[in-house]
Amino acid sequence: MTPRRALGLLVGPAWLAAALAAHAQGPMVTFTAQAIEASSPKTSPRSDVDVGDIKQILGFTQYRLLGTVSSSPVKIDQMWSASLTSAGLVLEVTPRAVDGGAIAVEVRLLREGRELVKSRLSISPGGKVAVGGPQIPNGRIIVVLSGR
Repeated sequence: MTPRRALGLLVGPAWLAAALAAHAQGPMVTFTAQAIEASSPKTSPRSDVDVGDIKQILGFTQYRLLGTVSSSPVKIDQMWSASLTSAGLVLEVTPRAVDGGAIAVEVRLLREGRELVKSRLSISPGGKVAVGGPQIPNGRIIVVLSGR
């Protein structure tokens, strides 16, 4: 037997075992969250972030990006926690299922350890969801969450 063939006999089963283990883990998802100050000031509005279709639903006239965070791949039922420092919030996202590309998640927003928001949401493939945070003068902090 040649050394190349012997290596193939060793690597082949190892590669197959790794692939099967990865498949058995289930789907992995990643998230991106933007903390946004949404307001309707009396002065002329300016926005430095594009919130897309969500803008029509929220109804504010000005949107200012406070920060963006992204996750590493997360397993189903594994919580991802991110500090949204500039907004003074902690975001916790737990994916519960992936069905047809849609991601079912549980979301919590905390400030100083106190739960402000707890919700179950579904993120459509390529879509975003808005999570309403604490009120601010003339508006509210919004967290826009996307996943894939």
